Amino acid sequence: MSIGQEKKLIVNKEFNPIILGQILTRHWFLPFVIIAICLGCAYIYLRYTKPIYQSSSVIQLVEEDKMKQALGDKAIVNVPQGSILNNTVEFLRSDFIFENAMNLLDTKVGIFSEGKLLTKDLYKLTLFTINPIKLTDSSLCGQRFDIQLPSPNSNLLELHYLKNGVSKIARGTLNGKIKNEDFTIEIKGSKAEFAEILSNGKLYFVINKKQVLKKEWMSKLTVMPVDPDAKTIQITFDHYNPILCRDVVQAMVATFFKYEEKIGKQNNEKVIAYVGQQLDSLSKVLKIARDSVTNFQRREKITDPKIESESISDKMNDLKRKLLEHEEELVTVYLIKGKISQDPDKVDVYKLIPEMIGKKSFEGSLLRQIEELNKLLEKRDELLQDLTIDHSEYKKNLKKIESRLASLKKSISVIEERIKGDVSLIQQKTKELEDRYFDLPEKTLNFDRLKNIEELNNRYFTLFTEKKIEFALSNAGFTSVNRVLSPPVLSESPVSPNAKLIYLLSSIFGAVLGIIVLIFLYLRYNEIVGPEDLMKILPDKANFLGTVPLYNRRMKYSQIIVNESSKSRISEALRAIRANMSFINKDAKVVAISSSVSGEGKTFVALNLAGMLSASGKKTLVVDLDLRKPKVHHGFSAENVRGMSNLLSKNVTYEDVIQFSHIPGLDFITAGPIPPNPSELVLSREFEIFLEDMKSLYDIIIIDNPPVGIVSDGVHVLANADIPIYVFKSNYSKRVFTERVDELFNVQKLTSLNIVLNAIETKRSLYSYVYNYAYGYGYGYGYGYGYGYGSNYGYGSGYYTDDEENSPFVIRVFNSLKKLIWKSKKKK
Repeated sequence: MSIGQEKKLIVNKEFNPIILGQILTRHWFLPFVIIAICLGCAYIYLRYTKPIYQSSSVIQLVEEDKMKQALGDKAIVNVPQGSILNNTVEFLRSDFIFENAMNLLDTKVGIFSEGKLLTKDLYKLTLFTINPIKLTDSSLCGQRFDIQLPSPNSNLLELHYLKNGVSKIARGTLNGKIKNEDFTIEIKGSKAEFAEILSNGKLYFVINKKQVLKKEWMSKLTVMPVDPDAKTIQITFDHYNPILCRDVVQAMVATFFKYEEKIGKQNNEKVIAYVGQQLDSLSKVLKIARDSVTNFQRREKITDPKIESESISDKMNDLKRKLLEHEEELVTVYLIKGKISQDPDKVDVYKLIPEMIGKKSFEGSLLRQIEELNKLLEKRDELLQDLTIDHSEYKKNLKKIESRLASLKKSISVIEERIKGDVSLIQQKTKELEDRYFDLPEKTLNFDRLKNIEELNNRYFTLFTEKKIEFALSNAGFTSVNRVLSPPVLSESPVSPNAKLIYLLSSIFGAVLGIIVLIFLYLRYNEIVGPEDLMKILPDKANFLGTVPLYNRRMKYSQIIVNESSKSRISEALRAIRANMSFINKDAKVVAISSSVSGEGKTFVALNLAGMLSASGKKTLVVDLDLRKPKVHHGFSAENVRGMSNLLSKNVTYEDVIQFSHIPGLDFITAGPIPPNPSELVLSREFEIFLEDMKSLYDIIIIDNPPVGIVSDGVHVLANADIPIYVFKSNYSKRVFTERVDELFNVQKLTSLNIVLNAIETKRSLYSYVYNYAYGYGYGYGYGYGYGYGSNYGYGSGYYTDDEENSPFVIRVFNSLKKLIWKSKKKK
């Protein structure tokens, strides 16, 4: 495997809690660091960004239809819904309103304080004033005039400015006039205030160009409808100066209301003029209408057709009643006439009396005559009882009866003629009244039409007269009917930048970015974490020989440390490896140790494994075959003057290169000077002869091979070794390095390769601690046997001498408390 393979893109697509735990253990602080950086950036942004303030006002439009007020509710006025609101919004956005609003403000001169990073608008934030009395050169408008105090003990002022690219200075006195050929400017104020502002930066002013300033400020103005149904409009202005924000909105509202008042008065005057014209026209029309009614009454000789109709109706009813009475009397006349036309009987005559009672025509003489006739008839009947019809008295009575009948018939004839005359007269009058009555509807319609025209004109004349008086009075004291629902106020806090929001978003962004970084580190994590992680990615043919704990003490070069303490964790781990080696090949003579790249600890493993083997009574030789980058001599604190390079070149003998260490039974041969042809020397026949000779002198030979992931020198040595060992380093070796192991099996045709994982961490975290003690050390995937030590001795039990110093702080505290509790119970 080449070094370029380390840069192969690795993406961890499957969830691996071991990698996640390692990422969190190593980089848990990254989100907090990124959050702190984001908050720092937010602070810098807020510190050096000019705050923007905002002031707003809400006004409500009250629609008033002047024409409708003048003409009444029945006036037809076609105004589209919402047109007044939209028109007013556009009107408030117009240059006309804004320019008139600016005229209410002091905008001739803009005064500014310039700091190191920010410039502050001093509108109404200072007590001094700058008044450009005269300006002879209009090109100076918009130019910067710097104010300086040349002497702290005098009232002298200097104005520094540019004219046509030339720097000029004008001098004068404070609270006086500064004159030159370009301008006359009056500056009034307190010298102490000038000095205070100048001590914090520069002070300058600009004579504003009204159109430029208007364009700039209008870009900061917002006019928008709030509630179309309520006809409310919000006016908002943003600026760096809060006082200017409030003043601009106030000026806008005042200008709008003033204009509305002006327009309102003009509308009132138009309405008054219109009402006056209508009154003139109505007065003429009203006169014509009144004359028409009068002429109609004179021509038709009636005052009111309705009254005339009622009168005629009453008269007709009265005539009909009289006609009925006369007809009844006439019937009575015919009845009397029929009774007396023949020989009347007293009974029949007597019955006529009730018929005549109550009738005016028969009252008086006729009724007396009938009564007298009735008496004569009664007398006749009485005489017939005593006398004969020839008796003179009876005849005399008959003559009286005949005389009375003749008189009665004559009276009845007169009454009959009279009644018939009355009936005829009544019928004639009734006919006349009926003719008049049937002519009345047409006259009534004409009269009503003329009367309605008169009343309508009279009503409108009265209405317009009242409205003319009302609008005349209103125009004298007119005020806008529109209302200010929310007046503009001085903003105490800026709307932009929003410090709370920016800090919140910065924190969220930092947290999200930190999590993304952790996810990225997880996805791109390419280091081997622990035994379980390594076993998952190793080829099936590889044998896992064991692990070596991380040595926490700093050392420049690999050293033998197993002789320091036989109860150390590293010593016990190497014993486990040594035991597992006996399962692989108990008669092994040559152990070749290599790795993928430099720095994975193959020299450390070789030296300490040799130390452990020599401690077990085996005569051990360590051979440094890494001829390019030798390190074994550093482990024994020896010189690297002569070694394997000299020996394989046949320049020295065995006695010249074999050196004795301070550990009994442990010898070593250094690499010697770096040769130009290391590969040829390692693959030479001399090396094979050397190995055969050393096998006769030593029980076991430990060869420190060059890393086979970089060079191929050591592959041949690994292939011919009794026990080839391949070292990985936890949290250092890349996961792609395992591909080299697969390559050694498949390409280089190695039959056996034993894996050692170096530098297992036991102190980094509680997670790592609990994780590491749980693993025993076994050998091989297909053998079914191995040697383990960790499962029977939990960390913190005091089995190892370095348990206490390597255990996490939490575990050490827990163990201390446990010991104290145990001692207290034992005493009891």
